[in-house]
Amino acid sequence: MNAIVTDKSFVTMFSGLYVFIVVLYLIFHKKPTNKPKYAWWIKPFSVLHYTILACISVHMFIGMGYSWYTICAEKGFDLCMNLHASNVLNTQHSTNAAIEFWQGASAYYMYVFAISKYYEFVDTFIMMAKSYDIIFLHWWHHCTVPVLMIIHTTEHSSSVWTGSWFNCLVHTIMYSYYGITAMGFSLKSVKSLITTLQLIQFITVLGHVSYLY
Repeated sequence: MNAIVTDKSFVTMFSGLYVFIVVLYLIFHKKPTNKPKYAWWIKPFSVLHYTILACISVHMFIGMGYSWYTICAEKGFDLCMNLHASNVLNTQHSTNAAIEFWQGASAYYMYVFAISKYYEFVDTFIMMAKSYDIIFLHWWHHCTVPVLMIIHTTEHSSSVWTGSWFNCLVHTIMYSYYGITAMGFSLKSVKSLITTLQLIQFITVLGHVSYLY
């Protein structure tokens, strides 16, 4: 699993293939004039897909939070907050902390998080099956996140911890929302909550990165 996440050729190949498929879709896709009728399998497949991602997200959110709190409580929260690429091998006691963060239980959740970004490509394929328009922000996000994850995991950057953990929380709510709406229920108030959480996530990560660098 470690090799899959840190192999640059693997990440480049999958992200490149994803972009190629999206570009072909954008070139040949014609927006239907009437509401399209979906194939029978799209609804149950969408519900299953979103349910899987919601379960994975809550699993990572709880696991990351518990493992990181345990390590930071032992090593010191200030040390953990400052374990980024430029000092992870030089800070006093950082060797033990780095081993625990990147080879221990917390590393497992980080690698699961990174691999889940490949599975999230299915989000786009569901949109294609429903003949939706795919905006630039959507597919750019999906193709760049795996690349960013390989940078952070190979450089042992702690700036990825805050964003990953918060992202798991947002995705737990977001994919639960998608799964419920895919069943035919309406939860309009949750949609605005997700947008608010995404903005908070962006500000929090930006603040953490600014603190580190």
